[in-house]
Amino acid sequence: MKTGPPGSAKTQRSRILQVLTDAHGAWIPSCEIAKQALQYNARLFELRRSGYCIENRVEEVGGVRSSWYRLVQSLPGSTGQDWYECGHGPRPKAEHDTNDLPLFSGGDRS
Repeated sequence: MKTGPPGSAKTQRSRILQVLTDAHGAWIPSCEIAKQALQYNARLFELRRSGYCIENRVEEVGGVRSSWYRLVQSLPGSTGQDWYECGHGPRPKAEHDTNDLPLFSGGDRS
């Protein structure tokens, strides 16, 4: 077991990324990710902002909620994929036409 202060954020990101990469797309429980960094949510956020597509899901079994993560896309920025769509699927469709809103109408609403 390692003692002393936690590694830098860069080192923590590297360790988390290694665990996710080694899983080859399999789901990893949050307890395994947490072994790499106590602030693992911050490190996952940073990895996502760098272009990595990391999905998460939450399961509830017997009243206990558990989170799982997996690496979907290993090359940052290679597809230009929308960060929201990467983690949540396609963006929801607008319920109404946004072209009729004042900002986009081009007409004077005074």
